[in-house]
Amino acid sequence: MLRRAEGWEGRLSAFLEERRDMPFAWGKNCCIAFNIDAVQAITGVRVRAATWASALEAAREIDREGGL
Repeated sequence: MLRRAEGWEGRLSAFLEERRDMPFAWGKNCCIAFNIDAVQAITGVRVRAATWASALEAAREIDREGGL
């Protein structure tokens, strides 16, 4: 089970500020990649990598993983 790491509030705030004006990009700043990176900011744990570079690749990965 993941737990919030000490100082998570500051890391999450910095993460959100960094992403504020970042343009959308599959696998870098899409909805799933954003959440993966937010979890890392909060817990310090990288739960997985965002390896897709297109909508089709993302859909295939989601399907392989059994959904969101």
